[in-house]
Amino acid sequence: MADSVSGDRHETQARQPSYSGAFAAAERAYLDTCFGACSIALVARSRHDTGLALIYWQAVAAMVAGGQPLSTAPTAAYYVLDCSGEGEPRLERIDDSRQLEARYPDHFPPMRIRRPWTRRLWEWLQAPSRGLILLAVLAWLIIVLLVLRAGL
Repeated sequence: MADSVSGDRHETQARQPSYSGAFAAAERAYLDTCFGACSIALVARSRHDTGLALIYWQAVAAMVAGGQPLSTAPTAAYYVLDCSGEGEPRLERIDDSRQLEARYPDHFPPMRIRRPWTRRLWEWLQAPSRGLILLAVLAWLIIVLLVLRAGL
């Protein structure tokens, strides 16, 4: 019986985030409810509001190992943790430096935040714009014309 209790405790600890940086107890408690096994680093605190923190989330190696489908969840992301207001804290995902500066002007030091090019390409392909659709139609027409010209 003691072994199963010890094993349960180990599983619970393995599913909680590991932290780097000076997080407040309330911030850790909230992040524990949002994320399972992962790594969370405090990147910067707001210059104007101590309740705002820029954090970096990264999946643990066990989550990203092995074969995966083409459309996978991200393995790393930046978030702003907002514990400044009344009520429950909020998390807002930040995809690039422009979004961070537009949403939180002058709160954080200038930094370069970018999603991997593969993620940006995949998201672009999943939400086709008029230009992408036009490009696909144009490519299809060129192939049809080449096949007709070759007499196949």
